[in-house]
Amino acid sequence: MNLALSELKNKKSLAIIQLTRIGDLIQTFLAAKELNKQYPEVALTLIARKKFAKPLAFLLDEVFDNIIYLDTKDFFAYEGEKSLKQTMNACRSLLKSINDVGIDVVVNLSFCKPSTYLTSLVNTSLKIGCYRSTNAQIIVNDTWSQLVFSNIMKTAFTPYNLVDIYKRILGVSRTEIPQVTNDLSTRSNSIVIHPFASEKRKRWGHSKWLEVIYQILKHNSDYKITLVGGKEDESELHFFKDSQILKGFSDRLDYFVGTKSIEEVYRTLTDAKLFIGHDSMVGHLAAVAQTPSLTLSLGTVRPYETTPYQVGALNIAPRIKCYPCHNTTPCELMPCHSDLSYQSVVAITNTILAGGDVQELLKSDKARDLSIDNVNVFKTYEPDTRELELEEISKQQTDSMMLFQSFYKILWSFTLSGLEISSSVPKLSDTVKKTLNFYLEGVTHLFELYKFGTNFSKFLLDETKAKTPQIPKLQEYNTKINEIIQMTSIIKNHYPFLAPIVNYYHVKLSNVPGDSIITVAENTLIGFNQGNQACSIFYELISQCVAQNSTASTTPSRTV
Repeated sequence: MNLALSELKNKKSLAIIQLTRIGDLIQTFLAAKELNKQYPEVALTLIARKKFAKPLAFLLDEVFDNIIYLDTKDFFAYEGEKSLKQTMNACRSLLKSINDVGIDVVVNLSFCKPSTYLTSLVNTSLKIGCYRSTNAQIIVNDTWSQLVFSNIMKTAFTPYNLVDIYKRILGVSRTEIPQVTNDLSTRSNSIVIHPFASEKRKRWGHSKWLEVIYQILKHNSDYKITLVGGKEDESELHFFKDSQILKGFSDRLDYFVGTKSIEEVYRTLTDAKLFIGHDSMVGHLAAVAQTPSLTLSLGTVRPYETTPYQVGALNIAPRIKCYPCHNTTPCELMPCHSDLSYQSVVAITNTILAGGDVQELLKSDKARDLSIDNVNVFKTYEPDTRELELEEISKQQTDSMMLFQSFYKILWSFTLSGLEISSSVPKLSDTVKKTLNFYLEGVTHLFELYKFGTNFSKFLLDETKAKTPQIPKLQEYNTKINEIIQMTSIIKNHYPFLAPIVNYYHVKLSNVPGDSIITVAENTLIGFNQGNQACSIFYELISQCVAQNSTASTTPSRTV
């Protein structure tokens, strides 16, 4: 689209900074596309790394009026290649190209350290997302960015797809979610498989993928399979090309690994009837192409956050307690890989290709034989809230983690957006009931701490408004407030399912806005009051589940 600079300056201008990888850029594209629909009068500028954004220009140009490519090679002063002076000149040149646009609002969707500094250097007073103060401290003022900064990839309880979070940060209200195409008859009988991933934890073993490919080709004689991957995956290609069990299917196997552009892979997806693969940018491309998808989530992958953004997508994930893990947690055996059997993936795939109902398969006696009872199978749908939702269609008994995830959906929707969500109370096992009673105690302790914070915030505010404020008292109250914030970490360690609340209000209370001690004290008081409200809502949610399960009721109820 790329408008001339003069045209850009005649429109309200919003810049999005996204310096992370291709998958994040595709998710940013999907959010920006909705922003563009809702506010067509706003000129959109994207600031992204050239390495990741340039291959996606065929998509990005549909939405962004202007793209500023950041080439990291311009900024590193390698010995004998670039001097520090040349690097500084490259930085000045980048900033000039950004600030010459005349940006009214800059939104940082990256949440990486370089992006926080870059956001700070954009000439606009309205900054959303993470940026730096004049003394290099991180500032996160908007509520949805605070949720991302405090919880994404830090806990397993974030109940939103990242595209929806991006839309919230950008101020996009309810919009339509892309659907899996209704007409696959015009597409060829082809399946795109991406058996690679950027991390070992997220990637199934080659032997399982070989079995999946073999079984699909064996039972679906009119289908062909295309394996896709990047140049970094070429070293693993021999596992498939040299496999003895695939020798008889060479005429129905294509390999687009390291040889095709991202645009060519996208065109291949638009002609395919199914995509199967790990959490990756290819899955997000499938969503843009409206191609049905089956994602295998392993290791650190959180299905609620990263399932391809389309209605009708399937996601299969292990039920093992340690899943999903954190990338800093050591794990050599990767037990979540063992829980996900190739038989279950093949059975679901064959059902899809035959036009059958996956949900019926999961209810059948055959499911146990296929080890499907070891996994959760999710399907995306669009509720009244117009935010992508995951439904657990394998109908396993609700476990504690899934239940708390639904609690957080209700909590954050209400406290951050004012939306009330109706939900039915599931029938719970004795183990889950015991967990709920344990967490009733934890929420009570956290509420009491926030109550202490409210009291000391009032003391601080009263002292700041006194005719002659006493500095020692101000320091004492401020110290107490900081101690209370730190003490909430003890709650989090003892009651880990409460980590999202503790993390969020820690970030919120560490970023209270204000240009005077009075406004800072007022906003600190507001922050602790909001923490109290969150605890009250959470206590009510847990209490209702306990109470209604004591009478074996599963009647739908409005939980907020």
